[in-house]
Amino acid sequence: MERISKIIIDNKTIVEVHYANLRDQDRSSICSTILLASSGREPGPCNVIKYLNDRVFITPAVHAFGKKILKKNSQHINKLCFVGLTATHKILLKGFNIFMQRNFRSFSTRQEALNFILDPASTDDDLPEYYKAKKS
Repeated sequence: MERISKIIIDNKTIVEVHYANLRDQDRSSICSTILLASSGREPGPCNVIKYLNDRVFITPAVHAFGKKILKKNSQHINKLCFVGLTATHKILLKGFNIFMQRNFRSFSTRQEALNFILDPASTDDDLPEYYKAKKS
């Protein structure tokens, strides 16, 4: 199985990443590869679907790496969503959303994730007001 694939639907670039059963170092390497592949080479920001399963553990190292990479490269990612998250993953995603001030979504199926990405009215910039950071 290919870990990274790119599809184009309705002129939208979608990068699909399969993290199932990977170790921390492998996931970090794939994440870096995605950003290198998408930064500046597409006509606009790309959309990303990440697939996980119950054998993928989100360690503090992975969490810190994800925050660092996304903060530095958020201009290259239009929408980011996840498929196959466990209840624990969803709790961690909520905290990640608050930290990143975005509203990355979790879906049960690939089709739901594609519908979200292809819907021009959907966004991941709609974090609820009570989670938004106070501006000083």
